[in-house]
Amino acid sequence: MNSHLARSFLAVLPVLGISIAAGTATTTMARAAPAPPASTAPGPAWLNGISCISARFCMGVGNDAATEWWDGRHWHRLPIPDLGGDFGANLSAVSCPSAARCVAVGAGTGTGKNSPSLPVAETWTHSGGWQASKPVVPADADSELDGISCPSTSVCYAAGTANPLTPAGTGELPLVERWTSRGGWVRVKLPALPGATGNELYAISCPSATQCAAVGVYTAAGTTPYGLIEQLNGSAWRVSRAPDSADGQLNAVSCPSASRCVAVGSRGIDHNLAERWSGGTWTAARPPSPPASEGVPGLNGISCPSTTHCVAGGDSLSKEFSGGFVDTLNGTTWTMTAQYGPRFKISTLDAMSCFSASTMAVGCAAIGSRTGSITDLPLSAFLTGSTWTIIPTV
Repeated sequence: MNSHLARSFLAVLPVLGISIAAGTATTTMARAAPAPPASTAPGPAWLNGISCISARFCMGVGNDAATEWWDGRHWHRLPIPDLGGDFGANLSAVSCPSAARCVAVGAGTGTGKNSPSLPVAETWTHSGGWQASKPVVPADADSELDGISCPSTSVCYAAGTANPLTPAGTGELPLVERWTSRGGWVRVKLPALPGATGNELYAISCPSATQCAAVGVYTAAGTTPYGLIEQLNGSAWRVSRAPDSADGQLNAVSCPSASRCVAVGSRGIDHNLAERWSGGTWTAARPPSPPASEGVPGLNGISCPSTTHCVAGGDSLSKEFSGGFVDTLNGTTWTMTAQYGPRFKISTLDAMSCFSASTMAVGCAAIGSRTGSITDLPLSAFLTGSTWTIIPTV
């Protein structure tokens, strides 16, 4: 998974479906994806990112370069080309500007001694399947791409982190790369906050080819983390500290228009963090979270199907368990619409993609996991109106 949301797992058990209707839950059998023969059946794929065009088309990507396609009823595992040699890759995020094209990004690492991590990209087309792309590899640095947004089939922006190997102790640098159908991948020059170290970008959202918001975390004076925001407006990037984000970070962002963005994450050990871009300024909010006694809350993914409605998912981590929950933004008001525990048997929600712009008929898909008797089990969750349906990945 993404470095900032990493969780170990060994997926070996089947998963049951659960339907949750706005605070109540009943257990039902999910519509299972076609299973391969028992002798060759792999464990469920652990997906880190998802992008949906409609209720009948979603693309998920994850660890070990796993990719899956949702057809409205089932998940289907998709083959991806071997990167060659001893090089292996985990895919962190995917963006599908149409049902005929998707672009995924992540990080690859060789098995050799002291092999650096390198950014990777894969492009899927309906006619050609997955094909390796070639993002810019920062010189002499461990680097990765954690987020991607493609406002059209001809333009994409990817965000991540570059950690220079020399000189030692330089600190991480924010990384943004731009892809165009004519020019391929190029690295974007980003402004920096004075005195900032440990700069990392985890997600990016671009409503157009000239408007983007990328979010993450940076460290001030070597000790205190703050939410980091890099924005593209026209041809110029600008950087800012997220308001009221001391001891916090931003994990995800969604921009339904050039004038509206919402980013989510966590602050300290006791509450969620949200930042809303409107009227040319960022404003902080504190979305509801499970009781502090149940763990450390944080929002990991968000999707805004309209300028007035967003759905965010996360978890509340403790030593004993992880409990997932969902917060919904209507206008300027956050409410918790699904909560951890017996009523919502999801351990964590890591990524979200909504495809319905109507608040009366919300449609979203999320990637997450559920704690099993031995280990965490990867799953997907689909929201229709006010009902979540859980379906295992394949």
